[in-house]
Amino acid sequence: MGVSRQSDPKHEKLSQSYNLWVHQSTKFITRELCSLRKLLFYDFRLGIKKILLSCNLQDGGNFCITSLWKFVTFGGEPAVNVTIYSSSVDKSGGNWAGLGFSMAGDMTIADLFICKRLGNATKLVSAYSSKNSRPTEYSNYTGILAQTVETSLRNPKNSTLGFWCSFTMTTNHTKMDSANSSTTFFYNQTSKYHAIEAYGQLTTWDLTFHDGTAVAKDVIDGFYINEKNKEYKVAATQGTKLFKSHGALMILAWGFFIPAGGLFAAARYVFQKGGLWFNLHRAFMIMGVLLNIAGFVVIFVENGGFVDPGYALGYAHAVMGCMVMGYSLMNVIRGFFRPDLESPRRRKFKVTHFLFAGLAIVLSNTNITTGLYMVSLKASAIAFGVLSGICMLFIPIFHFWLSSDDLPMPIHNLVLTGVFVVLIANTIAAATEFLLNT
Repeated sequence: MGVSRQSDPKHEKLSQSYNLWVHQSTKFITRELCSLRKLLFYDFRLGIKKILLSCNLQDGGNFCITSLWKFVTFGGEPAVNVTIYSSSVDKSGGNWAGLGFSMAGDMTIADLFICKRLGNATKLVSAYSSKNSRPTEYSNYTGILAQTVETSLRNPKNSTLGFWCSFTMTTNHTKMDSANSSTTFFYNQTSKYHAIEAYGQLTTWDLTFHDGTAVAKDVIDGFYINEKNKEYKVAATQGTKLFKSHGALMILAWGFFIPAGGLFAAARYVFQKGGLWFNLHRAFMIMGVLLNIAGFVVIFVENGGFVDPGYALGYAHAVMGCMVMGYSLMNVIRGFFRPDLESPRRRKFKVTHFLFAGLAIVLSNTNITTGLYMVSLKASAIAFGVLSGICMLFIPIFHFWLSSDDLPMPIHNLVLTGVFVVLIANTIAAATEFLLNT
């Protein structure tokens, strides 16, 4: 799946009036029902591009869907030209290919447009889904300019056999479920919308629900319908190397190095007398902060600036990340200027040092969990958040459990070793899952 990036000089003069983007699907991922796989994408601006519609079955799937859409105006109102093309190995019976838009990235409250083929006949259907179940199909072209609808058994761009639907979607329409009028879908200027694709088989014109033979397509993520400025964000199809680096660096920094540094300090009396615990504490903390800074720099370069406030979750993630980096930097710098042991300011330093570190660690755990959730790794997000949270609890436990008068006992070493094992395993699992699925 990719985005064509070849510029078309003929249309340079038109680049100020509208933007164009294309999504081509060539992956085949088996999913049951409406469990759609989501990928995290970054946003970038894209001008007029030369579009090459292509669709092949080299990955061995039953279908291949190519969706194309461009943002235009129709009668002064914002609109989207949409093309859905699907090729099928099995020409018997019928097939459907659907394109939808939702803020949740799944079938929950989704604006749907479905291209159908039954035998040699084709038709376009407007539909709406209020939940992960069979959607409501409209008897009219709700959200579609009827005069723009074209359907065919061949793609007019390259004459390949399959089924093809082209239409113009208005971005000012509202849809609702016939059984639940309180649940509606409408576009606004500030929300982020995910595009979803799916397909299945037909025996009649009635839409079939996903079954074991249906395949849910990848999800496109990342455009805004901005009626005021006529500017649109576009999605890339895979996490870039910089994006992957950002996630891996942050998971290493806050999943392992900084919590480990905190544990060395909290459990300092487990170690033999000497400066080993302090050297480990300082080294791990500095390494964690350096990784944190590197992760911040690469995502800033990747995005070309700060996150758009229109994407609420992404914006919150970025703000929280800045807070975490600020607290951690402040604590490391203060550590180099800590008062002497005999100084009356030493106790105040220890209290504030502990509080700043604790706040940064709690926020970082929340932020990494949020980041994993943003890339649709919900199970990993929950697992990381819970396990990391448990490990972090041992920082205050060790801090208040042991004192300089206590002799280290085998249970202390056993517990500390167990916490480190969980911390390492949790970090490796989260980083691996992130790198493999973005």
